Amino acid sequence: MPEKAMAANALEAKMEEKAKAKAEEKGAGAKPEKVEVKKTKSFSLELEDFGLLKYPLMTEKAINLIEKENKLSFIATENATKSDIKKLVEKVYHVKVSKVNVVNDMKGRKKVTLKLDAKFKAEELAAKLGVI
Repeated sequence: MPEKAMAANALEAKMEEKAKAKAEEKGAGAKPEKVEVKKTKSFSLELEDFGLLKYPLMTEKAINLIEKENKLSFIATENATKSDIKKLVEKVYHVKVSKVNVVNDMKGRKKVTLKLDAKFKAEELAAKLGVI
């Protein structure tokens, strides 16, 4: 339980840091805004900002999974867990994840495959992410 709470706090802290940086760019007198994931455009948020997912995977096999099985593939950091990744993707992209698979590949990366609920289309999300 403490690790999950720490991950949520880290996510909130990272978002506050980003808001402070934006406020500094606008001007010294501007107050940093409290940023909530639901109020922002979900696809403008960068995956690296949350510290769990590095980038979406764009291989031929990953594209076939998107089209045929409604699955998305990402490369995650070494300390990312299934539950943390599931919560992050559901919160940021406003989709329902039904299953998470994690594989450590031969290149030393952690490959994550997310199966989306039937209500949501992986093709649409992949298009917004720039994968397809």
